[in-house]
Amino acid sequence: MLIVKREGTILVATEKGYGKRTDVIQYRTQTRGGKGVLTMRCTDKTGKMVKIMEVVDSDDLIVITDAGVLMRQPVGAIRTIGRVTQGVRLVKLDDGSIISSITRVMQEAEKTGEIDKSEQDAQIEIDLEKSDNKLEE
Repeated sequence: MLIVKREGTILVATEKGYGKRTDVIQYRTQTRGGKGVLTMRCTDKTGKMVKIMEVVDSDDLIVITDAGVLMRQPVGAIRTIGRVTQGVRLVKLDDGSIISSITRVMQEAEKTGEIDKSEQDAQIEIDLEKSDNKLEE
């Protein structure tokens, strides 16, 4: 089950390096007694599904193989296609290697460690105000 929180697309990835993005509006909502919705055709060529997640164009993907290789790619480079399709090749894998995990890196998450110059200036001004108050006392 996937709960959509942002306006974006749904990304599905398989163990043999295939994946696809699909618009959220192509999926119907399920109620009690629902039989489910088909999202990808899994064959011997594509392998089993590894991950399903919600992504936006500004996100990046990190693909991790069972050999410990990490690959990063932008989500915007992956084509948005129909709901019941095999998908496109996300990564070319070595013989016998499979994808063990995929995770997304959100645009905001990358910038949390960085402090903008304006934020830094604001912190300096606040510190100066505190020191001025101490001098007056």
